[in-house]
Amino acid sequence: MCKHPLRVYAGPSRYVQGPGAFLQIGPEIKKIGLQGKAFIVISKTAEKQTRSLWEKSLKEEGLD
Repeated sequence: MCKHPLRVYAGPSRYVQGPGAFLQIGPEIKKIGLQGKAFIVISKTAEKQTRSLWEKSLKEEGLD
């Protein structure tokens, strides 16, 4: 038996980051064909700092 078991991590097929990324979240979600409500996992601090940006982007694309 192996002393160190394998760990497997799955990640997204697309990963976007950089200046203005929160303003592009709506168009990026649309590009991959999603619609309706978005589920965002974010810390409370980051939410306070960025919520207005991603809410605007989602709304412009017709996403909740």
